[in-house]
Amino acid sequence: MNRISILLLTIAVMVLPACNSRPTDNKKPKTQADSLTVCETSDSNYDELKDSLAFWTDDNIVCEHGELVEVAQYLWRLHMGDTVPQNIDLVMSEVRRINPLLVAYFDNHHSPKGLDEAQKIDSVLNEIETVYAPMAGGPTMSAIVGLDVDIAVDRYREAVMYERMCRRVSNEPLRAALREEMAKWKVLESDLTTYLSTIARLLFWGGSLAGPSSLMSHQDVVRSRIEDQKKMNALLFDGKRGQSSSNLRQAESLLQQSMKQALDSVYYEDHDEMYNRQSDSLYVEEYNGACNLRKDIKSSLAQWLKAREALGRVANKPDDAVEKVWSGITAVFLIDLSEKTIAASVF
Repeated sequence: MNRISILLLTIAVMVLPACNSRPTDNKKPKTQADSLTVCETSDSNYDELKDSLAFWTDDNIVCEHGELVEVAQYLWRLHMGDTVPQNIDLVMSEVRRINPLLVAYFDNHHSPKGLDEAQKIDSVLNEIETVYAPMAGGPTMSAIVGLDVDIAVDRYREAVMYERMCRRVSNEPLRAALREEMAKWKVLESDLTTYLSTIARLLFWGGSLAGPSSLMSHQDVVRSRIEDQKKMNALLFDGKRGQSSSNLRQAESLLQQSMKQALDSVYYEDHDEMYNRQSDSLYVEEYNGACNLRKDIKSSLAQWLKAREALGRVANKPDDAVEKVWSGITAVFLIDLSEKTIAASVF
């Protein structure tokens, strides 16, 4: 299920009681001033508007920051589908297309001189997050949209970080190894974000916090990766080794244990007494899906660790000390993911 489908499904559950005349309608007016109500919006207009970020964004943000919302829409659309974010070539093509738009927005709206392209891009990404912060911290429906935009920004940061590292690569073997590590990570990221999102939904099953908590768990994984990329960049291209005594194999085992603990903690043996029959059926389906996904993560994690190790060898083969640090920062990343996994399963 892609991101727009999840968004629509969550909003549909909230809107249904107000739309008894059309129980399958899950529409949200573009603005509070719209004369059309949720239940009156035509299907044709809705299909046209739902792909617009402004349609989902609070009126005051659209009115005060309309051009920024248009820029944010490029990032938001890029991260909507399930397969697009894993297509590295396509994402890099989009980064090369969108980066100049971010720079142009900065030049048109800000006066500071002396900033390079990367600084301007980072500044606009920060601005988008700041503008959408009230939505991300607001009522449930607004929070879902705000958090979805935040995730879009974070995933774009992740892609930009990869693109910047690629530009610093000095030889083809390193470029290929860096790409393989990113490709395997994107598979693991997809599995892990889906798993943690499901854990969070099960924790708040049937409650209004299910949607926002699910998105925050997704975001935690992407933000952990961005921090990992910063350490990768510092070691591979700036020669900043840092220090880490973390053991990689122990960290891998910790992540596996954390995934099991998180899933066990949201299993309610008596959930049939807590929810009606239809909800109970959906709960069991979600739980069983998480069980199956945990098996997939074991495979995708192994594949990523293999690619990660290969990247370390290609980049630092002459220096055993650097390889030890490389193993250490990988372990730190896995420990952080373990903490995020447990966090998704507790209130």
